[in-house]
Amino acid sequence: MTTHKSPIGPVQLAPLSIARTLWKRKLLILICSVAVSLAIALVVYKLPTRYSAEALILVDAQKIPERFVSSTVSSDVQDRLATISQQILSSTRLVKIIEDFDLYREEKKSFVQEEILEMMRKDISIKLERGWIVGNRPGAFRIGYLGRDPAVVAQVANRIANLFIEENLKTREVQAEGTSDFIDTQLQESKKRL
Repeated sequence: MTTHKSPIGPVQLAPLSIARTLWKRKLLILICSVAVSLAIALVVYKLPTRYSAEALILVDAQKIPERFVSSTVSSDVQDRLATISQQILSSTRLVKIIEDFDLYREEKKSFVQEEILEMMRKDISIKLERGWIVGNRPGAFRIGYLGRDPAVVAQVANRIANLFIEENLKTREVQAEGTSDFIDTQLQESKKRL
């Protein structure tokens, strides 16, 4: 109960008196509720439909134990992901994706290419997933894309995920070749010494 002071003394508002007041103004309350509901429905209806698609990429650890062969990839998952992200989110790769899927059709009429590329970068999300490997290190990451057409959004998310996988394979291949060349050089020097 709420008490208010009046010249006569404290006035108490009982729950029953509040209910009576609301009942007397039920038509006003109903009209306000309907008006607010209609305004919210109109705003939601006017908002553009946005769909999101994500691809989860698992980071596969080295299969051969490190006591036999040291890892050819010495960088952390986060470092490799940052490096690959810069390559994937480069202007040339994004322009190709935009052209292949005819993205941002309406925006191309009023924005320059750099602004459209920035829009695409904002629509792409890259999040590390923790807890997939012992020690709570990231063992997976999610690539997401946000857009208007659900089928195109899924295709774009898959294309970006494939680009990450391909770029990682190229990087590993280059590092493995470097390791192989180093081992060959060391082997030749050892043969000369013997």
